[in-house]
Amino acid sequence: MTQIEEAAYSGTWRWIIPKFSQYVAPGESIESPTFGFECKEKWYLMFYPNGISKETKDELWLSLCCKSKNKLVKPSVAYNCSILSNSTDNPNHTEMNCLFLSNENKWPKLTPRSYIITHADSYLPNDCLTIACRISKFSFPMKNKYKFHVPSSTCQLENLQEMIRSHNFGEIVTVKVGNQEFKVYKGLLTSQSPVFAAMFDNQANKESQENSVRIEDIDAQVFKEILEFMLTDRFDYSVLSNINLKDILAVADKYMLQRLKALCEEALYEALTVENSVEHLLLADLHHGNQLKNATMDFIILNMSDVIKTDSYMSMKLTLPQLICEIFERLAAQKDKQMQIRKQIATSPMQLTAAQKQTLSPTHLKRSRVDTD
Repeated sequence: MTQIEEAAYSGTWRWIIPKFSQYVAPGESIESPTFGFECKEKWYLMFYPNGISKETKDELWLSLCCKSKNKLVKPSVAYNCSILSNSTDNPNHTEMNCLFLSNENKWPKLTPRSYIITHADSYLPNDCLTIACRISKFSFPMKNKYKFHVPSSTCQLENLQEMIRSHNFGEIVTVKVGNQEFKVYKGLLTSQSPVFAAMFDNQANKESQENSVRIEDIDAQVFKEILEFMLTDRFDYSVLSNINLKDILAVADKYMLQRLKALCEEALYEALTVENSVEHLLLADLHHGNQLKNATMDFIILNMSDVIKTDSYMSMKLTLPQLICEIFERLAAQKDKQMQIRKQIATSPMQLTAAQKQTLSPTHLKRSRVDTD
């Protein structure tokens, strides 16, 4: 059983791995306990004591991994790792400086295993290997506080309650998704989705005649999550297993599940980073997610100097120049609004509203970070 100890100052943690010599199989990995800053993302180390494969045998490999409740949120951090020594003759070995970026994870090698074994007196006292990991800082991009309008669930719940009271869930219909079939009350689908209502209410439609519908363009697990939302009105993206939130947004848009769609947009905004901002903008534009689109464009404007360096921005510039135009038009509109307010101030003393103050001042922007030094 491994254990982790926090060192003297915040930002550096020690991971003690007992019985190091027993880990000899190439590809065998050890996962550290989670660690991190209070109220921030949690982390863990993934360590390969004898290479990640037979080809890399006799190499120690180590990587920092993010364990976030929101699987989409992976902040970019700088970190370094080293193998600690208890000898002045052999100092801490192989300090490794790396960047953990939100869309990738590096698997750098530390040092040859044979070197550590040869110098066991220094690096393996009592057959225990000690790894120190220092996260030097959390780095988040600037982001506006954006309040999403999420339709109330009141009407949806009232419809379901009325169906329960009147025993009027209707017939059971079959929804075929991939190679799976779902037996669902027709009333559940038609009460929440205008698209399903149009399918089954029109007697001329094949779906209405056969009480069956086939959906070809989504995954069965995605549809299962959609059904669960329809039944419970619960949407917890942090526990969605193997489900891509972008797929749920696409289905919510297609079947006009407006409340679920707004919740997806809000969750995607919370997961916004410089690296995925262009992808989120394209997604919002494709699925008519106007709230996410507006919020993402504001985010891109705030972080323009970083966003334009990404490969996805270069691709968008070549393939979808109209979105670039929309961003610049939005930026111009914001500048015009600021100029109008300044002119009003110059021509007549006035009491600014809260919204006007926010437009003029950048103080509402927050750079969330943790100083670890």
